[in-house]
Amino acid sequence: MNLHAVQLGEQVKVKDLQQIDSLLCKRLNAFGIKEGCQVCMVQKGWFSGACILECQGQKIGLRKKDLMDIKVEQILNCTL
Repeated sequence: MNLHAVQLGEQVKVKDLQQIDSLLCKRLNAFGIKEGCQVCMVQKGWFSGACILECQGQKIGLRKKDLMDIKVEQILNCTL
């Protein structure tokens, strides 16, 4: 599943960042978003616009195009 398909408040684990641009990948790594980390969907933009994610206490806005390229998997038992 891609990151754009995640529902509000749902916490998922990043599975694959290979399809995104290398510059964006470096930027996400600087924010702590790496393969294996957990992210939570905080806000979704109207008309399939940008979304806000939370990872390790930081909130990050990403556009739909980039969210579609980030593969994630659901976490069965998550504690916030």
